[in-house]
Amino acid sequence: MTQPDLDASLAHRLKNLRSAIGLSAAALDARAGFYSGTTRRLERGTQRIYAAHLYRVAHATGVPVDYFYEQPSTTDTQPLPNDREAENHRFLRTFLRIQDPALKRTVFNLIKSLVDTPETDDI
Repeated sequence: MTQPDLDASLAHRLKNLRSAIGLSAAALDARAGFYSGTTRRLERGTQRIYAAHLYRVAHATGVPVDYFYEQPSTTDTQPLPNDREAENHRFLRTFLRIQDPALKRTVFNLIKSLVDTPETDDI
C-alpha cells in the first residue's frame, strides 16, 4: 500500500469510527485533547495522521489502537453500511471502559452464554 493510500485509509477509518460512535468532530477534538479543527483536518487529509493522533483517538473512544492498523478492506473508503456497525462500535467502546478485570470477564462470559457460540476465547 502506498503512503497516500494508507493516509486515505486512516482518514476514512477515523471518520467512520467517529460517526459510528456518534461523536462530532469538535467532541472528538475535546476528548482527544486536540486543537480545535484537528479531527476535521485529519479526516479530510489536510493534516497527516501520526501514531500519536491514533493513540489519542483510541484512548478517547475506547477502541484498541490496532483498529486503525487492521488489513484494509474494500469498505474502508465507504461509510458504515448500517446501524448495526454503529451499535457494534458503541458496544465495544462501552465494554472496553469496564475497569475491573473480574467484572469484565463476567460480562464477557454472560454475553458469550447468551449468544451460545462454540468459541472458547476468553479475555
